[in-house]
Amino acid sequence: MEHHSVVSDVAETLARRIACGQYAPGDLMPSVRTVATEFEVNRATAALILGRLATMGFVDARRGKGFVVRDVRLTGGMDMYSRVFELSMGDPDVTIACFEDIIEVERSILTSALLAFTESAPIDEVPRLEERIAGLETIARSEPADLTEFLEAETDLVRTLLTATGNTVHLAIFNSIARILLQVPEATRAAFAVSPDVHVIVWRALCSVWARGAEPSKSEFSLFDDLLAMYHRNVVAEFERQILGPQAADAATA
Repeated sequence: MEHHSVVSDVAETLARRIACGQYAPGDLMPSVRTVATEFEVNRATAALILGRLATMGFVDARRGKGFVVRDVRLTGGMDMYSRVFELSMGDPDVTIACFEDIIEVERSILTSALLAFTESAPIDEVPRLEERIAGLETIARSEPADLTEFLEAETDLVRTLLTATGNTVHLAIFNSIARILLQVPEATRAAFAVSPDVHVIVWRALCSVWARGAEPSKSEFSLFDDLLAMYHRNVVAEFERQILGPQAADAATA
């Protein structure tokens, strides 16, 4: 068990260096001998560590050359991106850039889902949405509000929209994003750049539009899109404060 822990821990340390850019794509990883010396393990264990990195998808084994760093952002899927985001927490610049990308994709999916749901006008889904929104309100009114529970419930609400519109690809990507936000406490807290009560108010306003079966005007939807964009900018700014601290974050955005 102890040997297994050493392999996992050192492999994660090396993966973190890759995620933070210390080892760049195409770089040759340190040799078995170098890894063994740095982490005070025998060469057999060092070889297992580098093999674990390959299994994790961070390096490729090249016969006669060693282990070469993969461009995980270029070739990886959402699971890999999630892993890179978590591992990069030691490098604020990388972490914040990753988070900003994640939030931008989330905004795009949410905007698309809201528009598609509005255009398809599945009025029979509205009572179920109203029930879920009532659940959100209950969580929001608790003292103190459990942000993780609220985010999980709000995620289920968005899943309902994506399922109703049949966009399974966006649903898969959104599920990955939700896992990322829920696994990183700073990301969960940043998701509430405004209070949960405001989330509830916005959802109730949307639901009232759906309930009457009328599409919002172009100006109304444009306004909502602008508000959503502004909200997500605030989420990114809040995440910066979580990572850098209030003074450093304010100085960075000044």
